[in-house]
Amino acid sequence: MPPEQPHAQPRYGAPQGQQPHGQPQYGQPPYGQPQYGQPPYGQPQYGQPPYGQQSPYRQPFGGQEHGAMPVRPPAPPLQPRQKRGAFIAGAVSLNLVNLGGSMLLAAIILGVILAFFSALLTAASRGADGVRIDPQAQGVFELLETVNAPAWLLGAGLLGLAILVLGVFTSFWILRAHDVVRPWAVTWSSIGISIPALAIVSSVLSVLGQVVGTLSLSSLFPAPGAAVPDATAVGFGTGIALAIVSVIVSLVVFAVVGALIWWWMAHVLRRPAPTQ
Repeated sequence: MPPEQPHAQPRYGAPQGQQPHGQPQYGQPPYGQPQYGQPPYGQPQYGQPPYGQQSPYRQPFGGQEHGAMPVRPPAPPLQPRQKRGAFIAGAVSLNLVNLGGSMLLAAIILGVILAFFSALLTAASRGADGVRIDPQAQGVFELLETVNAPAWLLGAGLLGLAILVLGVFTSFWILRAHDVVRPWAVTWSSIGISIPALAIVSSVLSVLGQVVGTLSLSSLFPAPGAAVPDATAVGFGTGIALAIVSVIVSLVVFAVVGALIWWWMAHVLRRPAPTQ
C-alpha cells in the first residue's frame, strides 16, 4: 500500500473550500478562539450577567422591571351606602354651616357698626357746645342701650358659632356612620369648596328674590294711585309669603349643592384599589 501523500499547502488567498481541514482563513482567529473584542466562548459580554442568571439591575419591582412605575388599578367606585351617606351629610351639613356662619358673620358686622357709632356719638356728646346730635339717632342708640343690644349680638354670635360647629361634626358623624373613607378630610375639603359656592348661590338667589318680589308687588298694585282695600295687610301678607318661599327655596338649593360637593369629595378621596 503506497504511503499517504501530505496535503498540499494552499496558495495565499485561496478560497475557503481549498483551505486545509482545521485551518482558518487568513485574518480569522483559530477555531475555538473568540474574535478580537469578543469575549471567549461561554463567557458573557461586558455588562451582561453570566448565562442562566438574572441581571441585578433588572430585578422585578411590583411586577414591573426596575425603573418602571408600578401600574395602579383604578379605584373602585363608592358603594351605595357610602354614596347615600355623602348625599345626606352634604344636604344637612351645608345648611347648618350656612346658617351658623351667617349668624356669626351678621353678629360680628352689626357689633362693629354698633360699637363704631356708639363711640362716635359718645365723642360728639363730650365735644364742644356747638356740636349737636340728631335726636332720632340719639333715640335709636338709647333704645339699643335699653334692650342691651351688645349682649343680644354676643348671644347670636355664640349661637351661630355653635350651629357652625354642629354642622362640621354632623358631617363627620354621618360620613363615619356610612363607612366613608377619611370623613374628616371629606368634611373639611367639602366645606372649603362650599364657601365660594355659597357666595355664588346666595347672590343668584338674592337677585331672583328681588325680581320675584318686585313682580309680585307690581301685580298687587298695578297703578300708583289705585285703591286697594286693606293695602297694608295685603303687602304684609305678601312679604311674609315671599319670605317663607325664599327660605324653603334656599334650603332646597343649598341641600342639592351640599350633596353634590360632599359626594364629589368622597369620590375623590375614596379608598384606592390594592396594588397587585
